[in-house]
Amino acid sequence: DPGGLSGKPEVDAFQALPPVPAATTERLTQLAEEIILPAVQRSSFDVFAHGLFEYGRTAGECFAPVQGGAYASPSIARCVGVLRQLGIPGVGQSSWGPTVFAVAENVEQALWLCNSLANDAATADYATQITAPSNQGASTQATPL
Repeated sequence: DPGGLSGKPEVDAFQALPPVPAATTERLTQLAEEIILPAVQRSSFDVFAHGLFEYGRTAGECFAPVQGGAYASPSIARCVGVLRQLGIPGVGQSSWGPTVFAVAENVEQALWLCNSLANDAATADYATQITAPSNQGASTQATPL
């Protein structure tokens, strides 16, 4: 897949989108405040993962007029489908793609998942990477001119 939208194409895409329905905004807020964040606080992985998937899919549907569906491309949608068929509930697309993420409950599951993707014809040529979560916010550093 080509990289996600950025720059002028991204600005144009946002301008072409209709307003997000109030019901969608309410559902996204509910997912974040009542499901995802409390699940993190309770260390409830399954609830967190299912909520994360629903949040991403619901948010992605807002971009369907520009990207053709909840995901930026058919190959991203296919990868999400493969991951879900493997039993991984916490799957989504980063921004406009092309990155797909999956949350694993532990390192063993992450390794199994990478091996499974490498052995599946639909995803065998995809690059995979295992990373640890970070509870640090983003940081920037000014570069002197």
